[in-house]
Amino acid sequence: MVRVRQASFNLLLILLSSVALTQPCAARANSWVSVRSENFALVGHVGERELLSLANNLEEFRAVFSQLLPEEYFDTRWPMVIVVFADGADYAPFKPLREGQPDQSVAGYFKAGHDLSYITLAAGGTHELTTSVLFHEYVHSLVRNRYGRAPLWLDEGVAEYYSAYELADGKRQEARVGKQLPRRVQYLRTHALLPLSSLLSAERNSPLYNDHDKHGIFYAQSWALVHYLMSDHTGERQRQLTQFLTLTSNGTPVDDSVRQAFQVEPAMLERRLAAYVRARKYPERLMSLAEPPQPSTSAEVRLLSEAETQAQLGDLLLHTDRSDEAGAYLQRALALDPNLAAARISLGLLYLREGRLTEAKEQFQWAAAAAPMNHLAHYYYADLLRRDGSDAAPTVAGYVARTNLIRVEIKRAIELAPDFLDAYGLLVLTDIERSLQLDEATELLDRLMRQAPGRRDFKLLLAQLNLRKEAFDAARAQLQSLVNDRQGDALLRIEAQTTLDSVPTKEKIAAARKLAGEPAIGSPKGAWQPCDMPEPGPQFKSLRFAGEQACGQLIKVECAGADVLIFVKAGERVLRLHTAALGRVKFVTYTTDVRGKIECGERPEPESVLVTYRPVRGDNQMSDGEVTAVEFVPKDWLHY
Repeated sequence: MVRVRQASFNLLLILLSSVALTQPCAARANSWVSVRSENFALVGHVGERELLSLANNLEEFRAVFSQLLPEEYFDTRWPMVIVVFADGADYAPFKPLREGQPDQSVAGYFKAGHDLSYITLAAGGTHELTTSVLFHEYVHSLVRNRYGRAPLWLDEGVAEYYSAYELADGKRQEARVGKQLPRRVQYLRTHALLPLSSLLSAERNSPLYNDHDKHGIFYAQSWALVHYLMSDHTGERQRQLTQFLTLTSNGTPVDDSVRQAFQVEPAMLERRLAAYVRARKYPERLMSLAEPPQPSTSAEVRLLSEAETQAQLGDLLLHTDRSDEAGAYLQRALALDPNLAAARISLGLLYLREGRLTEAKEQFQWAAAAAPMNHLAHYYYADLLRRDGSDAAPTVAGYVARTNLIRVEIKRAIELAPDFLDAYGLLVLTDIERSLQLDEATELLDRLMRQAPGRRDFKLLLAQLNLRKEAFDAARAQLQSLVNDRQGDALLRIEAQTTLDSVPTKEKIAAARKLAGEPAIGSPKGAWQPCDMPEPGPQFKSLRFAGEQACGQLIKVECAGADVLIFVKAGERVLRLHTAALGRVKFVTYTTDVRGKIECGERPEPESVLVTYRPVRGDNQMSDGEVTAVEFVPKDWLHY
């Protein structure tokens, strides 16, 4: 996030307003433009030429830094939209909230999301200022790709460090980075430095980041610390920084991380930074490029309709956690164009977040049918089906049908967007929650972990999968690591802690099942009752008795002579199972429809049963086997 001082911002607003009065009316026209270049999607309340220029600047920036930074920074699987407002007044209603009001000190903002991320900023000033803000926010996305939730000082310091990049002296095979930022240098000259421990431990809810009187020195000192670390041409301090990040992400206290990574006491690092700031050198770095960046040659440009504009702004508000305002924009979009799938998808997501599942389902169903090539329509619809079982038939068949529908929608989303990793994650989660066989989920999650090793939500999925497979030691270690990870998302840490707290109970249940001779979760196919309904789901009850099983209907108990014959209709076949006496058969019921003593004779109404028996081998046998157990289940549990 880029911020400007409030007094300066107010002056800037006055200047921009006066400039706007002298500009042609087209600059303030109520029209938005969409530009899609090779790697970026931009929408702007600015002229086509200006938006194209910003797209070209970004393409050049990306081309340069893709040669200077490791490949994992440039993860194209994180879709992003860049929204450029005409000026500060145009931007004001859409800035992030602080104490319930848009924070007018914000000049640009990056909002990360799994399904979609946003960069927002205002034009209206110099092109150099606009591109500097844009580069700053784009670097936030690169840091997020590489580190996930990086320490705040690093996130802002690195963004500032690279925001003033330029190609060196007109040459196109050298990039100049680390240029002095006069406003940061001036702030460091006139303000006392923060204690290093305060700087390194600041989080997004910290007053250092949020108070107008404090965030100036936080930004300036973060930039200076990154500048100090990057100014070491041997690369040693950069390697130490990487180790520091690894230690802090694993929960090591900040001071201990400094000692281990930088091999000095925190007080010494603090003195070295202070000396660097006093020297006011801030040397630039020239970085050689393997090949010069080539100008972008093609981009798709079009004007947005008023309905599309309202939908875009509504989706922006939705993704910046302003749902009430988002809903108003999305409803206006649909009033203008009821067939606008993008508005329906965003509105469905809003309803899904609010728990209004029936309304969300209407929107997603419509969008998936009307815009079958939109992967998000299928992805969100699948997520809704996974969460909502209100209209699923309360039978095994209904449960299986719902599971299959969820998987079909997820796989359609994957087919349309093969790089959209969240769809793969949703498929794994669906299998963890609803599947008996976990081999596919295990294989898929292993592939996801290799593709995106920094994704903490996938690490949580791995722990949940191990819990389902009753690999408790592995799950406990993985969950504890997520709980200790102070750089991770706070809500994910809470979920990891809640799951960790449930492990002892799950261990006790597994031990009791093992003592009863029941197989573990995820055992090979055939170790589960074929007619047992998940209760409430996905807990398929394992077998209680050893032997062959058949699911069917008990139609007759025939007592004649020395033997008792039990007749069970299993599909097209009628099993004849014998026993020497009814007392030798274990009868168990899971339904209140069957009570009392089992007697000989025709059954007035055939009952649904799972029978266990020892088959008789050879020809000319009088029965199919010796029955050892009969388990009565509700009628609608049968799915043979």
